[in-house]
Amino acid sequence: MPESTAPAGVLLEYTSAAFAHTAYLLTREWSPPAGGFDYGSYPRWDDDTAVDADDMILDLVNVIKAVYATTTTFNRYTIFTQSSPSADPVPRISKSIAVAGTDSSGSWELAVQATMNFRTEGFKVAKLVFLDLPSHDTFAKSVTVDPAGVYDEIISEYTSMANAWSGRDNTRPNTFISLTWTLNEKLRRAARLA
Repeated sequence: MPESTAPAGVLLEYTSAAFAHTAYLLTREWSPPAGGFDYGSYPRWDDDTAVDADDMILDLVNVIKAVYATTTTFNRYTIFTQSSPSADPVPRISKSIAVAGTDSSGSWELAVQATMNFRTEGFKVAKLVFLDLPSHDTFAKSVTVDPAGVYDEIISEYTSMANAWSGRDNTRPNTFISLTWTLNEKLRRAARLA
């Protein structure tokens, strides 16, 4: 099955001031706990040596937290695997993390959605979608980000050859395309916004 979520992924659970959310990020194949890797490991893109799953996940969460308000908390991650592209994802290991957002700007966040779009090495699309994050009063599409800013840090972490984040085509996300902003219609309805 082309472009499936196999062989593995990480479900991030987080809560904003208004809603509970999840994000599912794809990875290379996961190996169970062994050799000092308490939450398992993944093969790195650069040389296939193992990267600690817990370190890789928390490193990304700890750069992502900067785009979220202090009222948002990343609560848990769960690693899933799939035995084949058509198989259902199976939870393998989970960890409570309690990582809080750090943006204290007070900018409007309810129902705001930001999407970071990437091109993979296989020339397919990969995305990171963020919900209920401060808008900083802009909904303009951007094809560049501040090289000293948090979005550049997210790009670096997500595309790093030393990690194992993946696109649906099982290749590494490697080129940032754009950052887009919108109001998420489902969240707008749930929040009863006009």
